[in-house]
Amino acid sequence: MRRGGWRGGLRGARAEVGGEAWHAGDRLRERGLVGGVALDVGDAGRTLPEPLRALWRWSIEHVGDVTAAQRAYDHAR
Repeated sequence: MRRGGWRGGLRGARAEVGGEAWHAGDRLRERGLVGGVALDVGDAGRTLPEPLRALWRWSIEHVGDVTAAQRAYDHAR
């Protein structure tokens, strides 16, 4: 896909946002997290599922603590 080719289909999206997303993709490719094809995951990206699952499990286990901390912060403001 050529740069900017998909932007026309995004209603209300500014060109700058599309450009930022494109550059973010470039950075991910440079770091080996994704391959050259949009949906291809690079070698480093293949290591992400387990840490993300661990983060998901942690968030489920600690949702009450996080919510309580958010409420305490909001109340203190």
